Parts: sequence; C-alpha cells; structure tokens
Amino acid sequence: MADFVLGRIKFVWKGNWATGTSYIKDDVLKIELEVPGLSNKDVDVKVEDRFLLIKAEKENRKLERKYKIHESFDLGSTSAICKDGLLNIEIPKYEDRKAKNITVKVK
Repeated sequence: MADFVLGRIKFVWKGNWATGTSYIKDDVLKIELEVPGLSNKDVDVKVEDRFLLIKAEKENRKLERKYKIHESFDLGSTSAICKDGLLNIEIPKYEDRKAKNITVKVK
C-alpha cells in the first residue's frame, strides 16, 4: 500500500516498469495508468474505506496497487474506464471540500 502522491506513478506490468500519472483538475483527482493489451474485462477497481484498489490480470501478467486517498475525495463517486491500453480513474472532491474563490480587498 502507498499513500497517494500526485505526479508520475511507476508500477510493474509485463515484467517491466510501466508508468502512469495523476493530477487534480477541476476538483477531480485523475489517475491515468498505461495497461497495454487490457480491456475493461481485465481490470478491477474497488474502494475499501479510504483506499483505492486496482487489480488487473491477463495471461501471466498481473498488476495490484493499493493507494490511500485523502479524505477530501468522495471515493463513493469513483469512476473508471479502460480503453486502448489506458486506465483512467476519476475521483471527485466532496462538494464542501472544493476550492472556493475569495476576493481579498487590498488597501
């Protein structure tokens, strides 16, 4: 298990290091993982407590990752799409945790 950190992600896939990336855009945590040759039938994404679990298996290839996600994100609204060898996961922030713009009057 790893605490989730934004930026580049490394994991073992096909016996080699593969990569992915994560970032926050419009108050949504976006995770993109390269999983060549996989379809949505080969990938399982689950949520347990504050953890995001990603499992994929095809033939002799296997991927398992577990990430602790910050409490400001609504794991119950997690969505995932696996298409063309790319797994995209999106986790929105809770409404009351989204960034607010406040204008500060400068004197």
